[in-house]
Amino acid sequence: MRRLPGGLFGRLALLLVTAFLILHLVTLLTVRFFTDRQAARNEVADQAGSLALCLRLLDHVREQVARAELVHRLERLDTLNIRLTPGPEPEAQSRDDLSLYLRSRLLDSLANLYGLPFQAGHLRTRVRRIPASRGADGAVNPEARGGMIYQSHVAVRLHDGVWYSLIQTSVAAGPSLHIALLTLSTGSLIMISLALWLVHRLVRPLRTLASAAERFGRDVECREPLPEEGPEEVREAARAFNRMRERVGAAMAQHERMLASVAHDLRTPLTRLRLRVEQVRPAELRGKLRADMDALGAIMASSAELTGDVAREAAVPTDMAAFLESMAADRQDMGQDVRFSGQYAEPFPIREKALRRCLENLLDNALRHAGGAEICLERQPDGLRIDVLDRGPGIPEAELQRVFEPFYRLDPARARHTGGCGLGLSIAGAMARLNNGDLALFNREGGGLCARLLLRA
Repeated sequence: MRRLPGGLFGRLALLLVTAFLILHLVTLLTVRFFTDRQAARNEVADQAGSLALCLRLLDHVREQVARAELVHRLERLDTLNIRLTPGPEPEAQSRDDLSLYLRSRLLDSLANLYGLPFQAGHLRTRVRRIPASRGADGAVNPEARGGMIYQSHVAVRLHDGVWYSLIQTSVAAGPSLHIALLTLSTGSLIMISLALWLVHRLVRPLRTLASAAERFGRDVECREPLPEEGPEEVREAARAFNRMRERVGAAMAQHERMLASVAHDLRTPLTRLRLRVEQVRPAELRGKLRADMDALGAIMASSAELTGDVAREAAVPTDMAAFLESMAADRQDMGQDVRFSGQYAEPFPIREKALRRCLENLLDNALRHAGGAEICLERQPDGLRIDVLDRGPGIPEAELQRVFEPFYRLDPARARHTGGCGLGLSIAGAMARLNNGDLALFNREGGGLCARLLLRA
């Protein structure tokens, strides 16, 4: 199973091509068998007519001298050999199909045409088939390819009790198998081409459905409906997908409205709380309350980012090397240890605000836990790769996926005193998906973390 093609089109194509090849082989062998059989019967039937005439002449001439003269004249024929034998030669009747067929044709011809009924024991027949390239005498003849030598050996006892042995040899051209092979091959190629076209037509809607599902998984804002075409089952799947997309889109829109409404409604009471906190004594308690309100404000701001205009931003071709280098330069101007390396000359389509927010969150994490970061840009066969590297404490292997969950915090590996609200990586992953990308975390050899962003063109 590992050697089979992975795709449905490849497997169906392999199945159909294999079936047509097997059918082609079986048909060719069948044609070969029946063609050879019919050619052999036709040749033996012709020989039976000649031998029946010879037997009629021999039986008609009863005088020994005249019969000897007749035998001498018949032997002058190139394909006929007659000799007088004391007993039947061959001694027993051959039981193969051609020998029995020759016997039957001889008896019918002698009885129906010449009125000479022979007793069953007075006639022996044997037919030999020899490839023409070998010759009847065993000599090799490479030029006589495809032909066949038919040697009919008949032993008959005439009415006067004398046994005669007659041998007739003829050469038949081989059947035109190349014509049958050419015809079958042409038909098979036409049928295979038609079958592959039909398989392509059947599989194409499934590929479209898979592509639409992939796009929708990365961009829920995609509103283009999936064409409902193809077989009935595929059309039903496309209709179900379109209905699902509409329901998911409506649920996401309701979710965004709810988050936006909650964030908006919390601003007023949060402002009142800030004013009242300023009146709190002592100063130590006032500082703690301010920190809690700042964390609450950060959560509200992060939630608003997921429902703002950044999610509906259009992709624009961008010089990625210049874009990332400017981000690193901005951080350096702020006194932070951020470096950039890599090249990518071609413009690459990105949603700039979303990608910037993704990378800002990754850089904030790296600077918070390691004090420095490096941005690496590298070309990939289907897009590009951006790595944000640090030399911090890393993340336990079991937690590398869970850190993308909203509000999930590592403790004690990365303590709460480092700040943050647990939405940074969740927002970074969402922004990566908006850019048709995937974000993953890896622990580096020698310590530290690699945040790898793969963007597809």
